Amino acid sequence: MRKTGRSPWCEAPQAEGGDAPRAGSSPWRRVRYFFAEPSVRMAVCGTLDRASQRITPLVAAAGRLSETQARVATNALTFGYFAALEQWYLDGGDRPIADYVEEGLRPLRGIWGTEPA
Repeated sequence: MRKTGRSPWCEAPQAEGGDAPRAGSSPWRRVRYFFAEPSVRMAVCGTLDRASQRITPLVAAAGRLSETQARVATNALTFGYFAALEQWYLDGGDRPIADYVEEGLRPLRGIWGTEPA
């Protein structure tokens, strides 16, 4: 088992005035745990890290990226997705979640560009 440093994504956000809006209402009550409860957040980060480790060899095997590039790309995508969801939560979920994912991952689009002809 490899030892990794703590990612800044694994630190619980400090929202002014307590929880994000709607934290007490139905699905928000559950969503809050992913972002505000340190033990749940750490478990999610561990799951994201393991997912990235499983995806990295598949991306590297495609031959478009080196092993190092594949590792960086998969971490950027998995943790970037989580960050987009977190921003949706912090903003109070006023816009569709898909908007946040699309906007948040837009800078990474070049990673999964079109297939070579």
